[in-house]
Amino acid sequence: RVQLTGRRLRWVDVVPADQRVDVLALHRGQSAEEVAELGVGRALGGRDRPSTNFGFDSATERFAASEDLFRRWVNEDPSIRTSLAICEDVRQLASLDLQGGSLDIEILEEPRLRELGLNLLLAVGQASDASPPRLALARWTPSPAVSQESRRPLMLLGKGITFDTGGINVKPYESFVSHMRNDMAGAALVFAAFRHLVMGGYPRPLVLCIPTCENAVG
Repeated sequence: RVQLTGRRLRWVDVVPADQRVDVLALHRGQSAEEVAELGVGRALGGRDRPSTNFGFDSATERFAASEDLFRRWVNEDPSIRTSLAICEDVRQLASLDLQGGSLDIEILEEPRLRELGLNLLLAVGQASDASPPRLALARWTPSPAVSQESRRPLMLLGKGITFDTGGINVKPYESFVSHMRNDMAGAALVFAAFRHLVMGGYPRPLVLCIPTCENAVG
């Protein structure tokens, strides 16, 4: 069971309480070189890092890597974590070796968004070339037959505004502008949770939905 609270992933009943780890706690006090060697903190779906064996089981490794992935997305510069980069990571879900179900990926671009009448998303992202409006969708269908009560999918929906420049001239830099990359933390949260669940063969249908763009001045 996954409990999502605010901008932090909390994992309940994934691993025993005495084996739960906090990635930042593991990293605290480590040099950059040592952090790069931490296998338990590697970002799933991102750049591969050399693995160090901490003696954790696979469930703990998966939990820690999922939280690390969430943190990495939020901390990345918006020039890197663009709407196109978000969609590419969603596309890469199709390359996972998944057991117990199937995955369908769909990325909607401007023409399709217009057809569907998603004009608010188009309006917010119309001034950005680096992070144009996109809607990233992924559908997980478990293989075993599920009960009638569980057949309705659970949707994980997260806001993916890579940077919010709306009203930038009236916002203080340190408390607002410098943290505007966090406006896509909802997308980071649901992506990390969705990836974690499907890698574990989640027995219920899931839908991942990430509307993403940059709210640029224009």
